[in-house]
Amino acid sequence: IHLTAKNTYKDDSSEENNQEVIKTGRELLAAVLDEVDYWLIWQKVKAENNSQVSSELQRKILDDVEKNQLKVEGLQKEVSEIDNRIELGVVFIKMIGSYLDLLTDVARNSGLAWVEVGYRLISVGVDYENKLREATEDIEDSAGIISKLDEAKTKLSEALEHVKVANGYYEKVKVPGQPLKNFTNGNVEIRNARNSLLSANQLLIESFKLILEEKKEPFDSAQGLRGEKVEIELK
Repeated sequence: IHLTAKNTYKDDSSEENNQEVIKTGRELLAAVLDEVDYWLIWQKVKAENNSQVSSELQRKILDDVEKNQLKVEGLQKEVSEIDNRIELGVVFIKMIGSYLDLLTDVARNSGLAWVEVGYRLISVGVDYENKLREATEDIEDSAGIISKLDEAKTKLSEALEHVKVANGYYEKVKVPGQPLKNFTNGNVEIRNARNSLLSANQLLIESFKLILEEKKEPFDSAQGLRGEKVEIELK
């Protein structure tokens, strides 16, 4: 509708057509802001019910949502007060800047959530590596098993380093700055961490199977020595 009004104004630059451009422009910007506001409400509900992130990160997300909602509220007021096409263009440019800020906040918080998941999975891996190492203490020839566990430990250390580096990049996803570059670099580190975790997971499973063979116990890939889940879940 707004595009049609603009085209009509090009053909006939009457005041009536000018006012139609302003009116439809206001309606378009208001509709966009309403959509953003609804999306922020959804983000708030999602954050409040997300048990996968820490309370600290949850608070950061909610603070960012509140900050962006205040921006939207201010822009909605400016949109309602638009009287001419110059003001229409100025508010539109402001909206683009605010939208970029919003995307930056979302990218940063998403990255930090992945970091928390990474730390949690590494902690699980380290715990199982220690338990499996303890289980080798009464095995006479455990050199092969220990070798695999040492490899797994190395992979877990690599994963931890990658997650730490990713965290540093995600913390820098801010405006002004280079948010896209930092977000991309953080994603690369998270993928590297995931690959290291997958390798560690496979080595732990192989170590577990060797331990069961030495102890002459049946193998169940989903169970540990005492009925504990041993496979690291990776999404």
